[in-house]
Amino acid sequence: MAWWDDYRSQFPVTGLCTYMDSAYDCGGSLIGRAAAGRYFDDWAPAAAAALRGGPGREPFFKMADEARTYIGRVLGGVPSRNVTITKNTNEGFNIIMQGFDFKPGDNIVTFDWEHSAILVPCLHAARTRGVEVRMAKMLPDRIPSMDALWEQVDAHTVMICVSYVQSLTGYKMDLAELGRKCREKGIFLVVDGIQGVGLSVFEAEKWGVSAVSGGAYKGLCAFISIGYLYICDALLQRVRPVFAACTEQIELVRQGELPEIRYKDEMDARKYDNCSSDLLGTYVLHDSVQKILEIGTDRIQERITGLLTRLYKGLALYGYRMVTPADSSRRCASLCFKSEHADEIYEYFIGQKVILSSGSGYIRMSLGAYTSDEDIERTLEVAGKCPWR
Repeated sequence: MAWWDDYRSQFPVTGLCTYMDSAYDCGGSLIGRAAAGRYFDDWAPAAAAALRGGPGREPFFKMADEARTYIGRVLGGVPSRNVTITKNTNEGFNIIMQGFDFKPGDNIVTFDWEHSAILVPCLHAARTRGVEVRMAKMLPDRIPSMDALWEQVDAHTVMICVSYVQSLTGYKMDLAELGRKCREKGIFLVVDGIQGVGLSVFEAEKWGVSAVSGGAYKGLCAFISIGYLYICDALLQRVRPVFAACTEQIELVRQGELPEIRYKDEMDARKYDNCSSDLLGTYVLHDSVQKILEIGTDRIQERITGLLTRLYKGLALYGYRMVTPADSSRRCASLCFKSEHADEIYEYFIGQKVILSSGSGYIRMSLGAYTSDEDIERTLEVAGKCPWR
């Protein structure tokens, strides 16, 4: 059995429809269900043994530590101490925007049509922290331009915030080139990784990416309430914790008249943890990423690239107006086309049990590592018969 057939068997949604909407969410997995069950299996005996950190915590801390190691490997081998577990993409960006030591005159550069998980924390930081937010205009059909982005950069730019893969169009940013430019200027490159991490090879340190924030329920195929934040050493030194709670890295010290809080290690990303973390979600994250590592993101990328190319060429031949670039190096796992009949096309595909996303005149189809050749054939068959193509 091919690895993708074995992996597909873990996703019940694939037996209910032709699922072409992994950029929305993975649809849930049997891997996650089993992990959640193991969480409860571990809870009672650990509590009965009164293990580390209070009743029943030792297995959970171990699972979180291993999950951080796995995330580090998916991001290209970054140290686990530079990874903290969050709730979602947005939380990671908020930690950075609210914790960074902005100076008067500093500015952040992003795109005018970036995802709200980036834009809202940046604009909130402008309101609460006094930092200027500069927005580069995307090209028509919301395609990002590195040249337009760089035109907004000046001597006071401290951060550039972008999506690795655009949520709507599926456009994949050349992070190696952008990271090189940022390194030359001493600018932190902060990336939303949710649409690409787990679906393609990612090299954070090699590319010069300073931070990556992502939810884990899409390409990582985990759970809706769990995510991660990678943050490099140089940024760790400049981002204070936003939440204050007794954790693995923040302790309450009573040595004088007034208690003090103390960081055990300023260079450990767990200083950003809040207490009462989503331990069940961490179990799901642990097992889901472990499986991706067993397969290999290189093999996942190769598989998805081949399937997406077939889908792209087929839709183009049928006359669909493609928005996602034809250049396969600028695509990841999703594609987008535009139509004045997008609403009708969406309803038609849903009626044929081909699940996809739509909005503002655009249609998006997205693949997972579990997508089959038959899914592509079925989607193209339905596409060819669409009366609004």
